[in-house]
Amino acid sequence: MAEKKTDAASKKPTAKPEDKKGTASRAKPAEPEKPVKKAAAPAKGTEKPAASPAKTAAKPAAAKKPTVAAAKKPTEKPAKKPTEKPAEKPAEKSAEKPAKKPAEKPAASPAVPEQGAGRPVKESRVGVAAKAARERDEKREKSEGAEGAFKTRVAALWQNKKVRIAVLASLSFFVLFFLILGLALGLKGCSARAPWLKDMDFYNAAAYKTNTAVGHSSVVLGTVERNKPVKEIRDEGLEKYPVFGKNLTGVDQIALIRESSYLTATGTANAGGGGYTWMDENGYLYSGTRPATAENATGRQLYQHTASVGLYHGNVADDEPAIVKQVTLRPRTYRSYYSVTGVYAPAGEVIKIQLSGKDMDATAGIVIHIGQALYNGQANNIWEGKPMPRIPHLLNTMQVNKNTAVYDEVNDVWTAYVGSFIGGPLYIRDESVTFTATISGGV
Repeated sequence: MAEKKTDAASKKPTAKPEDKKGTASRAKPAEPEKPVKKAAAPAKGTEKPAASPAKTAAKPAAAKKPTVAAAKKPTEKPAKKPTEKPAEKPAEKSAEKPAKKPAEKPAASPAVPEQGAGRPVKESRVGVAAKAARERDEKREKSEGAEGAFKTRVAALWQNKKVRIAVLASLSFFVLFFLILGLALGLKGCSARAPWLKDMDFYNAAAYKTNTAVGHSSVVLGTVERNKPVKEIRDEGLEKYPVFGKNLTGVDQIALIRESSYLTATGTANAGGGGYTWMDENGYLYSGTRPATAENATGRQLYQHTASVGLYHGNVADDEPAIVKQVTLRPRTYRSYYSVTGVYAPAGEVIKIQLSGKDMDATAGIVIHIGQALYNGQANNIWEGKPMPRIPHLLNTMQVNKNTAVYDEVNDVWTAYVGSFIGGPLYIRDESVTFTATISGGV
């Protein structure tokens, strides 16, 4: 009977350990070695501990139950069940497990190299970065060391007095050389761009050591008699007029402003109430264009106004000779300005302006300012309600073109006449081309 039971016991456990073993190996492949260690327990003669390996292999959480059963069952049935099942289970398990475990381990073992394969890559990248950083630091140290050595050598050389003198002398030579070269090229370029200078008498004069074209150049050609058509000083009949530098009070400012504008030619910005556009050599004023007719004659003549006396804290002496001045103006980048001529137009005196036929065609006429003009060509006037330390309008603007000038075919010259009741500096507005104007009668 004992043999039959052992046979029956040997048959029943064969299926069960395989299932339990399979489930245990599938569920937790990391714990296959525990049954092998406990399989040696039955050889020592212990009964109950042999049953625990099967349960612990399948269900590790239920490992405590066999201990309870082992504490009770030995007292009740010590000879039957403990000796039947535990005797053969360890042998079967120990025989079966070594055959299957080697087959399962190779399948799971490749996972370990795959996980560990990434670590050397990361470490190699870190190592490459650290190596590159060390190389950069070494190069920087070498460069800094070379630079420091160079500075040291330069400082040592500079301490030598002879070296300092040689360096300074060389620098001075090069600066002087390039300065002379620049001046020579500049003078050559100016002469090449201004061939008209060679046609002027003063260009070859011995008194002029240098010949350079500038934005404004002029030459005094001689003197002429001053042309003052009306000898006495006049006005338009107001009781009082301002004296330059003193504030005028007790006067109708609106009437003064109107009279001041009445003295200016048409086209004078912020003024222009005179209604005339040109004048002849005798100072008679005309509107429209030439020639002079009864229709365009205003019946008015240029004279010196009372408000011009003491203007700018002085008067032009009667014996001051008038000059003939030739002024050449070159174009500017921004042409909304005017150029000085160095000529002053006395109040009530006629000034002659001449242009060659070529310059008249090139400019299509020029603009003359007499008196104070703002950069935009407007009059520097005084508005109503402001102090009146002078007459409100000091500017008179006149056009010199083919409608206001007379053409001399023999000499190929256009001639026009300008003037001011108040007087003032004479300016010419800039043009887009180089031109020359001859001014006669100013001082």
